[in-house]
Amino acid sequence: MNRTGQGVRRSRAARGLTALAVAGVVAVGAAGCSSTTSGEATSIPTAGDHPQPAIQAAGLDGVTCKANPTAYDVMCRTATGPTIATEGATIKLRAGDVVRFPRSGEDRVCAIGGFLRDSSGQVWAVSGAECAVSTGGVVRTADGYKVGTVEKVVRASTTADAFIPLVKLDPAVKGSQEARSIAAPSSGAVTALTPHGSVQWAGISANALTWRGPGAAPKLVAGDAGSPVTQNGALVGLIAQQSNVTDSGQMQQVLAALGSGAQLAT
Repeated sequence: MNRTGQGVRRSRAARGLTALAVAGVVAVGAAGCSSTTSGEATSIPTAGDHPQPAIQAAGLDGVTCKANPTAYDVMCRTATGPTIATEGATIKLRAGDVVRFPRSGEDRVCAIGGFLRDSSGQVWAVSGAECAVSTGGVVRTADGYKVGTVEKVVRASTTADAFIPLVKLDPAVKGSQEARSIAAPSSGAVTALTPHGSVQWAGISANALTWRGPGAAPKLVAGDAGSPVTQNGALVGLIAQQSNVTDSGQMQQVLAALGSGAQLAT
């Protein structure tokens, strides 16, 4: 998907996907078997058979986004997709990868902004404001693998309210991120690591990404909501809407919702 403007971009490596089930799997049946859309049982290797491969989360290539109702909205709205059990495999997620949140009879596809760890060692994923506004939803990769459940929605407020979902990740999920701390931005360039590649901006001012050219500012697109914005190894915000960010102050409120000792998972 192309963007307008002259943003500096570093394309992501192509995401490989090792399938554990045949295409069309929509539910897991008895141990070692799955149900396909044709109703036939297909054997899936279990952890006891041999070591399971790691599955890299799929990107947006196979997702069709509906037209957003407003130009500043950068969530991807799409039809509800399947839920596939991992059968003991590891799911690899990176900050900037997309996941599906069930909401209002469809899926909202947003980026993972970062990974947090509470004092018990449980790892959580944080995503974009409004991608989920209630708890209980099963969160999946773009191609349907279950990664966790929305256990908390934090109403964080600085200049404006933001309902920020926190996903309690399943043990099978292994997350990685470039950021090593959460901090307020300083003067200078910041980088938005989106599902479509990384885009460098001039900085952040008044909770908005700034651009100084040449040319028009890069345009964020559907699926970019929740993408991490980093500067010098620190997470300084998450994409909320077109060029607007959930700021570091709100991120500190998200950490506080996980209790004393919660921190960025490194």
